[in-house]
Amino acid sequence: MQYALINGIKKEAAETGLRGICPCCKTPVISKCGNVRIHHWTHETKYDCDKWKEIETLWHRTWKNEFSENWREKIFFDDVNNEYHRADVCTDTSLVIEFQHSNIRTEEKTAREKFYKNMVWVVDASEYYEIFRNSIKSKVLEHYKEYRNYFYADIEKINVFPKKWLDASVPVLFDFGLHNASDYENDKLKKWLWCVFPEQYYLWDRTICGICINKETFINRVTKYNTFFANIMKPEFEQMANELIKEEERQIQEYEKQAEREAEEEQRQEWQQRKEKSKIWAADIQKLKEIIEQNKLQPLILSVNKDGKITDNKTPRIYNGCESMALGIKRTVWAGTDFPKNEVLIQIKYESEMLTALITVPNFVIDKILKGKFYYDIRIIDVFHPYEKYIISFDKYIYEKIWTIDALKQNLEFINKNFSGA
Repeated sequence: MQYALINGIKKEAAETGLRGICPCCKTPVISKCGNVRIHHWTHETKYDCDKWKEIETLWHRTWKNEFSENWREKIFFDDVNNEYHRADVCTDTSLVIEFQHSNIRTEEKTAREKFYKNMVWVVDASEYYEIFRNSIKSKVLEHYKEYRNYFYADIEKINVFPKKWLDASVPVLFDFGLHNASDYENDKLKKWLWCVFPEQYYLWDRTICGICINKETFINRVTKYNTFFANIMKPEFEQMANELIKEEERQIQEYEKQAEREAEEEQRQEWQQRKEKSKIWAADIQKLKEIIEQNKLQPLILSVNKDGKITDNKTPRIYNGCESMALGIKRTVWAGTDFPKNEVLIQIKYESEMLTALITVPNFVIDKILKGKFYYDIRIIDVFHPYEKYIISFDKYIYEKIWTIDALKQNLEFINKNFSGA
């Protein structure tokens, strides 16, 4: 323990042999101020009232001292198990921060997350640093530096972070040596906390698994906000997505200017064709928005026949190979089973006609669609043949995105919201 009560006042262990009272269980404690371990208080009975207690190191104490003294070693009582717990730090906004240096049993890690609920872990991962640095260099873990320092990879298949932390239900921030300022010049990766999200996102067909954040920003944000993930990470991710959209628009504008300067008429015409094509989709999406506003949406219902042909419920048309765009996804559950039913609202370009349709696809197909979340990719609708049956899919990606002008973006978001019920 860092603190004990002496005459009712919270005190650190200043010299060996001082006596005080444990703030949790109100039993006697004695100060230990040797040369091996950091100065601390220990129960005279040698039994700590917090079964989650950990022998503190200089790393622990350095981190705890970054926060207000009033926030350190906040006492919680578990009514269910009739026991006390000391959170390393609990801010004024009730966000708990636990600093973990030594090995921890999975059962205890899970128990802490369930008990504190609104918390984050900061883990001493210095022993993993060489593996981590080599992974960055070899691009096993890709670090996208331009937009908010996000990194991405299939983290369950690579040995970058300690695997026992990857199933945490709360954000986990890995400290590879952040307080070792003398190492920064040679090992700049140590300047950051590397936060792994408790859930994953998609960006440009890659899995976003976390963000690196500097110490000052981390402390500032956990001080101001009452939840780390919902109030800090998600808004930042959305902001990054908006920046990417703006950057795409800027790059298109620059490319058009360059094409004009260099008289690259062929490329300019290609961009113009894409622009005109986008106008067709945009105009149809505007019409669809108006139909939804009037509560007159009547989409075709698509299915696959025994020959693997995609057909609808009204006409003899066959839609295999048509261009399409997912506009919204609704998830429901079939009664009596655990198998999800995913209804996808799509626009299909059939010859020169634009049609609205509903399809049902499995989860792994939904994942492919969601990878185009911020760009509304135009894809080819087709089928494949797993387990002796045909399933509608969007595997063929034709590298065309509808232009994300503000008006169109708002229409797409309106359609998605009103269809999915988000």
